[in-house]
Formats: sequence, structure tokens, C-alpha cells
Amino acid sequence: MLSPALTVVVVTWNSSGPLVNCLRALEAEREVVSLELFVVDNASTDGSADVARQVAPWAQVIENRSNRGFAAANNQALTQAQGRYVALLNPDAEILAHALASLVRYLDRMPGAAAAGPMALTPSREVDFRCARRFPTLWTEFCEVSGLARRFPRHRLFSGASMGHWDHRDSRDVDALSGACMVIRREALDQVGLLDEDFFMYSEDTELCFRLRRAGWRITYWPEARVWHWGGYSTSQMRDAMGVEALRSTNRQFRKCYGAGSAMAHRRMVASVTMGQLVNGLSVYFVPLEVSEGWSRADIALINTSGLVGLAIGSLVMGFAAERFGIRPVALLGVLATAITTVVASRASELWQLYALFGLM
Repeated sequence: MLSPALTVVVVTWNSSGPLVNCLRALEAEREVVSLELFVVDNASTDGSADVARQVAPWAQVIENRSNRGFAAANNQALTQAQGRYVALLNPDAEILAHALASLVRYLDRMPGAAAAGPMALTPSREVDFRCARRFPTLWTEFCEVSGLARRFPRHRLFSGASMGHWDHRDSRDVDALSGACMVIRREALDQVGLLDEDFFMYSEDTELCFRLRRAGWRITYWPEARVWHWGGYSTSQMRDAMGVEALRSTNRQFRKCYGAGSAMAHRRMVASVTMGQLVNGLSVYFVPLEVSEGWSRADIALINTSGLVGLAIGSLVMGFAAERFGIRPVALLGVLATAITTVVASRASELWQLYALFGLM
């Protein structure tokens, strides 16, 4: 029996809803490319495994007794894959116009490319820029955590790792692709290893691309191939927990790709910005409404920026102190300092307002 050109792996967790369309699209894909399909179910309670058997009886279904995470579940199938290419595909992604076959043909023409990814379209028919992105840096993560990327999504400097300044309409080499839909050359995967199972969810795709790039392979984006990606169907069922997991995975990636120092800097940056946002948000409760309405935008921006910078510096100092003296005494000191700072800040804000109102500043 001839080996298939492509092995497709779909990992599910309570994904029975979108899984139907995902598998039906793969059925149509079989008409133009030889493929095998693995569906790995991470202990779903909505019958996802049964849906897979009904809709795609030709698929090999693996049922886990517990949720092993995205990377580990994919690896279960990848160790059995027979295709010369393997595709990671989310259950809430739907292949359009034989996209996987297009990616296989594209990689056949590009022997130096380890992986290729399609253009991902959101339900509103907009391009999801996360489908092809740059490697994260402290700056791109600062833009994401601080909200700058949301405020300036198309700015070259502030758009974060998703490169919002680029319309994603042309093919090019990129740093990383989204694991929602990615076709990988088996030869390259055998060289660098499977997905890193230290990642439960998020960042495992970017970390794999990092290893591929470091080994000398190219990572390519091919927008002629397209998929619908609804995005976050499974993770939305545990939104708060997944938000924490995303930060944890990003920090793990910094450690693995850039070293312990970068991971430490990332933790401090996230802590600093988060604390600044928290206290900056709470500060509105100390500003009398009848006075704040007399402020100019410049006054408010200056106060908020000053407060954020001060809190960021303070948080960094506390981060260094925690590593030197231990987290418990520094945490207690932080609670006391926050209380004092809040009281002082409220008085300082009132004085600042008075100066502003009388035109003395």
C-alpha cells in the first residue's frame, strides 16, 4: 500500500459543533490529494469522538482519558503518521477550495521550506493576521499586554507579533505560522523533533517554527490557500484559565528560545504592566467627577502616563527584591506600599486637578 502524501491531525476538546464542517471539508480534500486522518480527542464530554466516527468513518480516532493538551495529543498521531507531509488542523477550521492540496503542491516546489501556512479568514471574512507572524520579543509582548496592539492594530511599531502593517495578501517567508492550520515537511519534523509537550496549550507552534528556522529551514506563507477559522471554540469554554495559560506558555517559550534571562524579563514586564493597568484603572475612584470634567485630554494623559511609568518602575524593583529576599516578605511589603501609594496618589491627583483648574500648570 502506498503511503499517503499528507497526514492530517485534528485535536478535539468539546468541539463537536464545528468538527462536522471541518471533517466534511477534509472529505472533499481526499478527491485531490491522498491523505490519512487522525482525530485525537482529549476527554471531551460532548461526544466529539463519536461525531468524528460518524462523519469521517475512514479516520483513525484516538480517545484520551484525560486532557493531555494540544502538543501531546498531536504527537500521539504524529508518531504514527505515514504521510511525507503532516498537517496540524484545528477542529474549528474549515478548508476552502482544496487548501491543503495547494499547500502540498507549494511545498513540493519549495524544497528548502519546512512548513507552509494558508491565509486564515475570520467569520467576518477578515484576514486573521495571527496566521503568519514574527517571533515574539519583549517589545511585541509589551504591545500586546499593554493594549497598544489593540489600539494601533495596523501600525508597524505597535501591532505586535501579528505584523498588522502587512495586509497578508502576498506570499513571503515568515518567522512562524499558526497551528490552527499548518502543513509541515516530515523530513524537517524528523530532524528537529515533534511538538514540545512542555506546552499544554499555546506557543507550541511558534516554538516548533523557531527550531525549524534555527535548523536552517524556511517557514513560508501561501495566501492562495485559504481556510475559515472561527477561533477559540474550545478555549472560550475556559476563557480565564486559558488567558493565564497563554501567558504561561509565552513565558515558557521565552525561556526555551531566548534563555532564562529573557523569561525573567518577560515576567517582570507582564507584572509591571498588569499592576500599572490595575491601579491606573482603580484611580478613577479617587478623582471627583466634577473636577475631572474640567481636565483637558493632555492633563489626563500626562497623569496616567506618569502613574503607569512609576508603577512599572516600582514593580520591576519589587521583582528584583522578590528574587533576592523571597516572594512572601516582598508581597507583604507590596500590599502595604500599594495602600500607601493609593492614598498619596489620590491626594496628589486632587492637587494636580486644582493646579490645572486655576491655570497654574
